[in-house]
Amino acid sequence: LIPLLLCVVAKHPEGRVRDKLLNILFNLIKRPDKKQRQVIMSACVAIAKLMGSSQVECELLPQIWEEITHKHYERRLLVAESCGVLSPYMPAELRSSLMLSMLRQMLCEDKAESVRQAVVRSLGVIVAFTHDEDKFKEFWELLLRALSDPSRLVVSSAYTALLPALAAWAAEQDSLHSNLLSYFLHQMLNCVKQVARSDGESGAVEQCLHQIATLTHLIPWHYVTFLYSNPDADPQSPDPTLQHEVSFPKAASPLLDVRVIVGDEGRLQACVEAFERAVAAEAFTPWKCLDWFSKEYLTKVVKVSVALGFSQLELVHSLALLLSTYCSYLGHTFTHKVIIPFFEKSLSLPKHNTAVALADGHTQITTPVLPIYIAGVLACFAKDEKMLVEYLRSITVELALSFAPLDSIKAAVLELKREKRFHQLILNMLQQLAGHPSFQVRSYTALLYGSVVSGVDDKLLKTCVVPQLKKLASDSDMNVRINTIPSFGTIMEAVTNKDVSALPPPVHSAPLLLPPPP
Repeated sequence: LIPLLLCVVAKHPEGRVRDKLLNILFNLIKRPDKKQRQVIMSACVAIAKLMGSSQVECELLPQIWEEITHKHYERRLLVAESCGVLSPYMPAELRSSLMLSMLRQMLCEDKAESVRQAVVRSLGVIVAFTHDEDKFKEFWELLLRALSDPSRLVVSSAYTALLPALAAWAAEQDSLHSNLLSYFLHQMLNCVKQVARSDGESGAVEQCLHQIATLTHLIPWHYVTFLYSNPDADPQSPDPTLQHEVSFPKAASPLLDVRVIVGDEGRLQACVEAFERAVAAEAFTPWKCLDWFSKEYLTKVVKVSVALGFSQLELVHSLALLLSTYCSYLGHTFTHKVIIPFFEKSLSLPKHNTAVALADGHTQITTPVLPIYIAGVLACFAKDEKMLVEYLRSITVELALSFAPLDSIKAAVLELKREKRFHQLILNMLQQLAGHPSFQVRSYTALLYGSVVSGVDDKLLKTCVVPQLKKLASDSDMNVRINTIPSFGTIMEAVTNKDVSALPPPVHSAPLLLPPPP
């Protein structure tokens, strides 16, 4: 029936008859499912191609407009999806006026999350065909509304469709960092401050996670701006003798895939090689885009981390993941030349009264900056594992000898423990520290063992954790012995295997002397 309707609509000379036939097309199925909607939309596209833009405006769009408040959400869903597939065949002024107005109304008013989700996807398509810079602000406001939608489906579509479309537009205008990135960095800092003020209220935490997730989704586009802004970038195909496989983290959607963004494998290869050559050069000087990243972006991440505190480890994990994703894209050389030196400077200790500053918690080493740096940067590349363990060991000793708070080290261990490849490395480090000559280092080590229990398999617990804790439970220093008790308690709570959770020998200490009765 639909092909027949198409032929008659295309050939009939009377507009009144065409209007009735189009009305039949949209009312053919009372509640069209996904497959049926696709058939109807394909028919709409075919009609749009045959009619031309003027007839589409006068005859097809009014039919769509009539369905915008239909009582059945499937019909409204058809409207939202049709706007996206028809946008390439619409006049530019119509896309950015009537069609945009329809989608805005549905995003703001429709109660069905599937309809709003389709609206967001269609908005992403319309952005790709819009070149009027004055419209950027309107799309930007719709993006922010979509990102704050109560439905996770709508937010997910905003991340994977509308956000990449606006990122592409901002990148063309050379304003990705000044518009999108700067805005979401500022919002992230405000959200973290709100989390601190609200004492971890769930709504504030959720909002903060959204801001971090948005920045994480923008990384592929940010990386491409690094490649394109390289003064030595060569758009030609790379030298075959220099080619090596280029790999990137798995993209959340095709529009966030670097290969799709660049569009040509040869050009991508050439840009990546030019970027790596420039960064590896002995006289490497960051160009404007990279300079902004190191001076503005990373500085804001550190401010956010300092303001965070340790009450919300989920946020610590999200920030570590943000940095890890950047390192994965930018590569090992850039990480060691730019990112690691930045954090080393941020985490550097004062030259005078170091122990006092550490004990009072007046350094960034005792803030979430440390676990975010360790888990997000040092843990990113397998070849840096030795450097990671040595750094973690030295910082633990430094904090222990200064009687500093242990929270940052615990948070770092908890973050590293998320990946199984680090379990043995952490336990090897703790074994070394368990034999340290300083009683305070051994005391801190006894406490840290409790942080590695959950998530570590029973074999490692039985061979690497319990034996070391038993040794520490017999330590000559009473503080060390006492600090093994919480770790043993954690084992007994978390482990059901009786062979692993065997009780330690009693903690030997001097008998408690009570004063004689009066």
